[in-house]
Amino acid sequence: MIKDSKITIAVIVLMLLAVFFVACDNSQKELQAEVDEFNSWMEEKQNDVEEAVDQTWEETKESWEDVEQEYDETITELDARTEEMSEETREEYMEIKNEFREWQNEMRAEIRKQEGISKVEVILMVEGPDDELDQVTADNLVEKYRSFVNTVEEYKDDYTAKEWAIVESYWEMLNNRKNEVEDDITTEENAEIAQLKLEYAGIKTIYKTGAKMESK
Repeated sequence: MIKDSKITIAVIVLMLLAVFFVACDNSQKELQAEVDEFNSWMEEKQNDVEEAVDQTWEETKESWEDVEQEYDETITELDARTEEMSEETREEYMEIKNEFREWQNEMRAEIRKQEGISKVEVILMVEGPDDELDQVTADNLVEKYRSFVNTVEEYKDDYTAKEWAIVESYWEMLNNRKNEVEDDITTEENAEIAQLKLEYAGIKTIYKTGAKMESK
């Protein structure tokens, strides 16, 4: 009787262990599937961004903000379960996250660069270097210079050599417009513009020289 009880207990223990290991195995498979799905999601988003060649930078920025939001929601759930992951699954998950961070840094830098160019255009109210600057007058000239230099200061680290050339073309337009309305500018305004020109020259000397040449 005692022997039969021991056998029964042993069978129950074995059954419980079997259930436990099956549950663990299923949990690991589930986690691996979620990590694989996460990887597929990122590859899909990367392809979407590469194919969206006709998007404006504003549309790209909006799309990218959606990607970042989806990413944050996904990793919040997965991060909470990293301790449950097998070592192999956890390593794969961390590699995917690191790859996303690298992509994120590249995308944010690209958006900042384009935003900088766009802000220069907004300041001058133009769509290209060939446009006229009739809306720049003696009354708002100092503010246009000030805003221009502040924008370049903000984005100087991100401009490539090609983008510096675009900024320079707008700067030349602004200087040409100053020459056209010079008779209506006060001595004090001329002095402030001269100071802003020195600031811009200092920024350009340091950062334009070190900018990388990139084809766009």
